[in-house]
Amino acid sequence: SRQLFPVRSFASRWCSTAGSKQITKDEEDLLNMLNERAPIAKLMGMRLSFESDGSAVVELPYNASLDQAKHPSGHAATHGGVWCILADTAGWFASRRTRPECWPLTTDIHMRYLQPAIGQKLIARARVLHRSKRQDICSVDILADDKQVGLATATFVVPANRGRPAA
Repeated sequence: SRQLFPVRSFASRWCSTAGSKQITKDEEDLLNMLNERAPIAKLMGMRLSFESDGSAVVELPYNASLDQAKHPSGHAATHGGVWCILADTAGWFASRRTRPECWPLTTDIHMRYLQPAIGQKLIARARVLHRSKRQDICSVDILADDKQVGLATATFVVPANRGRPAA
């Protein structure tokens, strides 16, 4: 049975609204897909939530194993490829949330790095900017300590068969 998820701390909530919100069966399935079953999410420690405005939010606690090589200054920031994984994941779930009948496919991601994230939790917040019959274009803000450190745009195509890939 579906439950109400009250607003709690950012790191622990599933859905956010002004009070509490009953999530749809599809949202529940999507949350379970990433938070409980996706091997990459388990490996990296990613967690998915949804905002009441339709945004998909993917959080990644700081993990030194995901840092790039140390700079001569002694600092090591989270590797940029990890940011792209977060952007792709958050964008995909924002797109998929609006299209319960299909399985969108990533066709393009463009990442803009504004400043490094050194020893910080990363948050990717994605929303659909443009939706057409065959594709969604998403904007993804990458945040560290509530400060924007990156911005991505991602395109997701809706396959002609609109179905999920074969298992």
